[in-house]
Amino acid sequence: MGILVGVMWPSGEFPHNSWALGLFDEILHSAHATMPVVELIGGGIAAEARCHLVLPEEDKRPHDDPAAVVIGRASAFADRVAELCGIEDDLAGQWSRQVEQSEPARFEAALRDIVRRLEGWPGHFEGST
Repeated sequence: MGILVGVMWPSGEFPHNSWALGLFDEILHSAHATMPVVELIGGGIAAEARCHLVLPEEDKRPHDDPAAVVIGRASAFADRVAELCGIEDDLAGQWSRQVEQSEPARFEAALRDIVRRLEGWPGHFEGST
């Protein structure tokens, strides 16, 4: 379940593949796409795109700081990426349960929480420029 959706940013610089965007698209095209779900998906797509805008920028930061600083930043970056992957995993799990059990109110509440977490996910990292 779920597809990988690829997006080329307007600058043409960074191809973006996202499991979350594929899941959001799948949900939108399903029989489970009520108006509240469609509204939540719109917010989720915007939040997911914002989250992923920071990832290539963080990777482009200069690595001429002392090794301990670079390692600390890399570790924090890895933790944040793992957190974002966890949110995507939760989306996949909730969608799978919805398809199997069809509990619209529970799915909508879970989707609202996932979108809230995406919106709150740090859009910057400690020391980013």
